[in-house]
Amino acid sequence: MNQNYNDLIEQISDLLFKKIVEEEPNLAEKVNQVDTDLLSLLRAIGLRVMSMLLSLLVNQVTSQVKQTGWVIHRRPKIKYTVIFGQLKIESPYLWNKKNQQGIRPVTEKLGIAHGDYSIGVKRVLTFGAEESFEGAAMRFQEHYGFWVERNAVRREVEAVANLGQQYIEHRLNSLKQQVDDHKNQTLGLPRLVVELDGCQIRTGVYFAAQKAELTPKRQLIPKKRTINWREVRVGFARPVDDQKKGLPIGSGEVESAHRYIPQKRLKIPGATWHPNTINPMLALRVIRANEWWSDFWTHLIEKKLA
Repeated sequence: MNQNYNDLIEQISDLLFKKIVEEEPNLAEKVNQVDTDLLSLLRAIGLRVMSMLLSLLVNQVTSQVKQTGWVIHRRPKIKYTVIFGQLKIESPYLWNKKNQQGIRPVTEKLGIAHGDYSIGVKRVLTFGAEESFEGAAMRFQEHYGFWVERNAVRREVEAVANLGQQYIEHRLNSLKQQVDDHKNQTLGLPRLVVELDGCQIRTGVYFAAQKAELTPKRQLIPKKRTINWREVRVGFARPVDDQKKGLPIGSGEVESAHRYIPQKRLKIPGATWHPNTINPMLALRVIRANEWWSDFWTHLIEKKLA
C-alpha cells in the first residue's frame, strides 16, 4: 500500500477520540491502561477492514473467472490468519462443464489456501527461531491477542527457515560472483581471516520398528527414534588490517557465537532435531546475527510479488 492516508487517519482519529470521551467518563482513573484498550479497538478495526478487503478481492477474482464460462459449484469458507486475528472467507469452487475441470480462484489467483497465514503473521511466528515453539505460541498470544497452535508455529517456522537457507545461499552466490568479477580487475582483493569452531547438536530420526506388534487402538506400526549427534560449525570472517602487526584473534567471539547462534535455540533442554532442519534453523539465526532480517523479509515479499 503506497497511498497517503493522513487525512483519513485524522478523520478516524477524531471520531474515535470523541466516542471514547463520550463513553468513558472516568478516563483519569484508568489512564495507565487506556493505550491497551485502544490497541484492542484498533485490532478490531484492522480485522474488520481486512475482512472487507478480502471479500472484495474474492468477488473480483471470482467474477473474472465467471466471465470465461465457469460456474460456481459451491462456496466453502476457509480460515485465513492476518496480524489482527483469524478470518473466515469464501473460497468459491467453480466448474467448467465444457472442459470438465474445476478451479479455486482464491487459491490460484490470490494465493490463499485454507489455514494460510499472511506474511506479517509468518514474520512474527519466527519467534520460534528464538525459543521453543510452545514458548513462541505463548509470546504470540501475549502480544497479538489470539492463539496459534504450537504445531502450526513449528510448520511455519520450518517453512520460513528453508527460505532463509535459500536466501543465504543467494547472498553467498552473489558475493562469489562479485569476487570472480573482481579478479579480472587490476585491484587486489582484501585479505580475510576466517575462524571456525564447532559444537554438537542432538538429532533424532524415527524408523518403523522391526517385528513389532501393531498399536492396540489405531493398529499402526510403532516407530522408534534413533538418537545421534551432529557437529555444527559457526565462524567469523573479517578483513585484515595491514597497518597493524599480526592477525586478529577472534576465538572469544567465535566461542561466544556458539552460545547465542546455535546453542541458545538448538540446545534447549529436551530438544532433538531432525538432521534436515538444523541448517535451515541455523540460517534464520545467522540472518538475525548478521542484521539481515529486514532485507530477508523484503526479499521474500519481492519474490512473492514477482
